[in-house]
Amino acid sequence: MELNFERYGDKDSLAIATVVMHGWANSLETIRPFAQQLAHYGPVYSIDLPGHGKSSVPQETYGMREFAEELKHFLDQRGLKRVNLVGHSFGGKTAIKFSALYPEFVNRIVLIGASGLRAKPTLRKSLRNKFLKYLRLFLRFKNTSLGARLYRDWYIPRFASRDYLNAGPMTPTFVKTVNEELHHELAAIRAQVLLIWGELDDESPVNVAQQMAALLPGANLIVLPNQGHHPFIGSSAPLVVKYVRDFLWDVS
Repeated sequence: MELNFERYGDKDSLAIATVVMHGWANSLETIRPFAQQLAHYGPVYSIDLPGHGKSSVPQETYGMREFAEELKHFLDQRGLKRVNLVGHSFGGKTAIKFSALYPEFVNRIVLIGASGLRAKPTLRKSLRNKFLKYLRLFLRFKNTSLGARLYRDWYIPRFASRDYLNAGPMTPTFVKTVNEELHHELAAIRAQVLLIWGELDDESPVNVAQQMAALLPGANLIVLPNQGHHPFIGSSAPLVVKYVRDFLWDVS
């Protein structure tokens, strides 16, 4: 698969290249201003992950390994032997999987509101999840035309996540990847890692970052007050650029 990408920065720079990856249901356009700011310090490749933006939809159902292998293919095509990885949300999950499979390619890693571990639910959310689980099982157990219609026409539109509802042809891939947790992959990473999180992130809550930090010896976690899932957009963007710049290029 040929991944759509944009390259920024001095083409003759000797600095290690940085690959920037967006989140699920986003594209490189979402993260373009942030990636362009990073390009002041070294070459940057911003890619559309498979099935996103202008990159084609995979012909088969992808798991995290396949996303990581597409990234490996992208690097091989361009002769990039060692890179920094900056991943937001699902892009961070891809960075984690890739770093565990191909550690020799990875210099440093920045994870911004990354997915990869399940959030620890509040009591209210835990009770809701149990209710929905048993409701789903009941509708499927009934296995009648009425039960099937209720599941398709009432349960899914009412209770499924926005990403699931909007996944279209990527729905099987979404279901497969969202259920993959990366505990072992995180524990295997030896590169230096910076975690940047919004305090108010409700898609990948701060407790996910804390779980990741516990699995990553020496990782540095920065939590930005009053910010949500996209801290690289808006008022906190310059601060995120500064943190990433200082970490990747030792600029202060």
